[in-house]
Amino acid sequence: IMPTTITILSKAVKQRAFNAPPKFITTERQAYFELTPDAQKYLRTLRTVDNKLNFIIQYGYFSAKGRFFEASMYREIDIKYIHRIYGFPASSVPMDTASYQVRYGGASSLRHRQEILGLKGWKVDRESDLKILSQFAGWQAEKQASPETQLWALVDHCWKMHWVIPNYDVLCDIVSKSYNQFESVAVDKVRDQLSSLNKNNLEQLIKRKDKNLSLLAKTKHIDQSTKTKSLKQNAEYLSMYKDFFMDNEMLINDLKLTDSAVTYYA
Repeated sequence: IMPTTITILSKAVKQRAFNAPPKFITTERQAYFELTPDAQKYLRTLRTVDNKLNFIIQYGYFSAKGRFFEASMYREIDIKYIHRIYGFPASSVPMDTASYQVRYGGASSLRHRQEILGLKGWKVDRESDLKILSQFAGWQAEKQASPETQLWALVDHCWKMHWVIPNYDVLCDIVSKSYNQFESVAVDKVRDQLSSLNKNNLEQLIKRKDKNLSLLAKTKHIDQSTKTKSLKQNAEYLSMYKDFFMDNEMLINDLKLTDSAVTYYA
C-alpha cells in the first residue's frame, strides 16, 4: 500500500484555524491584549513604541492560538486598538500593511517570543515531543478516530502539555502516518485471510457492469416498490450480502472496524 498524505481540513478552515492570526471580537480583544503584571514588567524594559506594540500583539495572539505569527500577518484593527488602549502616539500607527514586517520583525521579535514562552510556561516542540505526538496519534488511529478528530486531539494535547502548536502540515503528516500504519496492518490481515475465491467474489461486487454501475453501487439504493419483481430483487441482494458476510465473518471480526472507520474507508 502506498503511503498517502490525508487532506483533513479545507483550505478555508486550515487558514482560519492554523495559518492566520485570531480574528477577535471586541471582548476577546480586550481580554487577550491585557498583560499580566509580569508581562507589564517586561513591557517597561522596552524603549520604542514599535517594540512595545510587537510584544503586546504577539502576547495576545499566542495566548489565543498557542503559536506565533509573522509580523506581515498582524491585523490593522489590533494594531490600532493597542495604540489607543496603551496610549501610544497615533502618529506611530503604520500607514500600510506592507511595512509591518520591517517595523515589527527581526531579532527583537524573536526575543519577545522567548519572553512570552517563559511568561506562559510553554516551550517549542522538540523532536522528542513530536515523537510523543506521533505515539499519541497512533493510539488515536487504533481507536479509529476520524482524521479530523485526531488532528484536534493533537492540538488539545499540545495545549495540555504547553507545547507551541506545530503548523498544520506537521500535524497533518503525523495524522497521515498513523493512519497509513493502521491501514497497512489492516491490509496485511486482508491479504493473509482472504481466500482467492472470496477475493474474486468481492471484486465482482465492485466491478462496473451495465450502465457503468457496479453491483455495490446498484444496491446502495433499495427499490421501495412492493411489486413482486422489486421484492424478489431485494431478496436476492439480501441473500448475496448474507453470503458475503458469512464467507468473510472471521476477517471482519478480526479487523474490528468501527462504524466511523467503515465510513472513512468507504
